[in-house]
Amino acid sequence: MKLFLVIICINFTSFFYSQQYDKKVSYQVELIFDEGFSKNEVLGEYYRIGQENAKFLEFELIFNGTSSYFYKIDNLDVGENDLNFSLSFANYRGKTFQDEKFNFSQIEYEGKKFLIKEERNLSWEYTNETKWIDGYLCYKATTNYIVTNPVREFKHPVIAWYCPTLPYQYGPNGYGGLPGLIFQLQERNVIFGLTKINLENINNTIPVLEVGKAITKEQLSKLID
Repeated sequence: MKLFLVIICINFTSFFYSQQYDKKVSYQVELIFDEGFSKNEVLGEYYRIGQENAKFLEFELIFNGTSSYFYKIDNLDVGENDLNFSLSFANYRGKTFQDEKFNFSQIEYEGKKFLIKEERNLSWEYTNETKWIDGYLCYKATTNYIVTNPVREFKHPVIAWYCPTLPYQYGPNGYGGLPGLIFQLQERNVIFGLTKINLENINNTIPVLEVGKAITKEQLSKLID
């Protein structure tokens, strides 16, 4: 069946200009047991492969006082095809830019680049629960990740452990908006964990990014369906 995609904006080129980022942290990912995936005859084996290869995934978050950039680091020792299951089950959203109001995620589909623009409007529920992560006192906050399809809406719980000692409102995979850097984030079956912190002036620069057409998150869901 042929797909028809309605584009809401004209083409954008060089949407993100080069800018300086002076802080950097790294994350790794773990796929934990998920009953729905594991019991499925088709997905179970794919999920097992994804779990085994997830340890080869590494991500970086570079940021300054007003924006951030989250991306996967290329692993030359492991083929990209070997990591596809891990990335898929980890719900990796691709290269993600955050500013004070919006998230921008870049995807590719059938050789074309698209930009997904979303408002940073997560409703976090704060708790008094704390735990120490690598010597940093972190606090727990929760929200829901909502997935919709033509049949129903799914709400997956999200748990974030953030550190107010490092007052940077960013985190992995497009999450943020908390009064501290996210050290650990669990979204359903996947856990992003902080592994390295570099708060020195690293002077990282994001190159100009050539992007294609801008679509909404809802249009992306239709495209995937």
